[in-house]
Amino acid sequence: MNLLNYDILHVICEYCDQKHLKKFVTLSKKHHQVAKYSLIYKFEESELSYIKKYHYKIHLKTNLIPVTFHQQIVILDLSFYKLTSLSDSIGQLTQLRELSASGNQLTSLPDSIGQLTQLQILSVEHNQLTSLPDSIGQLTQLQILYVYYNKLTTLPESIGQLTQLRELYVYRDQLTSLPDSIGQLTQLQRLNISDNQLTSLPDSIGQFAQLQELNVSDNQLTSLPDSIEQLTQLQKLNALANQLTYLPDSIGQLTQLRELHVKHNKLTSLPNSIGQLTQLQILFVGDNQLTSLPDSIGRLTQLQILHAHYNQLTSLPDSIGRLTQLRELEAHYNQLTTLPDSIGQLTQLRELDVYRNQLTSLPESVRSIKNIRICE
Repeated sequence: MNLLNYDILHVICEYCDQKHLKKFVTLSKKHHQVAKYSLIYKFEESELSYIKKYHYKIHLKTNLIPVTFHQQIVILDLSFYKLTSLSDSIGQLTQLRELSASGNQLTSLPDSIGQLTQLQILSVEHNQLTSLPDSIGQLTQLQILYVYYNKLTTLPESIGQLTQLRELYVYRDQLTSLPDSIGQLTQLQRLNISDNQLTSLPDSIGQFAQLQELNVSDNQLTSLPDSIEQLTQLQKLNALANQLTYLPDSIGQLTQLRELHVKHNKLTSLPNSIGQLTQLQILFVGDNQLTSLPDSIGRLTQLQILHAHYNQLTSLPDSIGRLTQLRELEAHYNQLTTLPDSIGQLTQLRELDVYRNQLTSLPESVRSIKNIRICE
């Protein structure tokens, strides 16, 4: 295999006998490309996770790497070398666990990438990719895929075969839709598809039984699918900067949710079921068209931050006084004429912003809160 086209190669060999190890290290010293630390002689699969942490990497000119080592390379870093393509021969690195080719000028990936059946992490972000090859579905050990900052308009159906995938980052691309097969990624824990051109999400996303973080912000979504109720492990949902006109009642089933970001949409109301999100700590509903908040919001007893600015609120519900953990309340640029006395019960409140409303006075109970900063 010829790797001489690449300038610097960062490699780790999974196994080297003493003879080759000595030659490898001697070459690196002779050419002043000394290893940061010592080369690992041999390590087990469980030790691979420590590689990045301790930076056991050899920095060598590629023409100094003996051919006998090529089949033993497990980490290959080709980032930021102005590459316009990857050789088909990359498929011969059958022991590869991590491949990074980010920050180049790649417009496509070779079909042979599907031969890297041991690959666990693939980083090809910050390129000019317009598509991914169908063969990517053969990477059945893949756990993390970074393909953000490219020009992808769609993902191949074969992506559903990546059944070990834990994290998928495809933000700042040009996606207009997602394949139904994406629902087969049942081990997925983090999905970021923000800043694309999506107008809808497939119902199959309800199959993400392990999903903890979902970021669909900065798209053109008009609704969220009802199947979202099946994401019972979801802790963070970011859907800001879309065109949502409502939230489904089923959102109340996300009982593990800690953060909900729906700022800068077209919401006119919030469902009563939002009160079922009893683990919620952060709620951003600013920049919408809300005229009121539901009484059920008082059940969010873990809530610490509530942003409801730039709406059309004329009042706040008395139940807001039950948010005893609330530290920050932003309701500026609304149409509030009064605040409920119950706000005085928010003893943890440190910031109250009601600037640019129609308030003539604040309740005395608010003034009695210690260490509060009020913007009126």
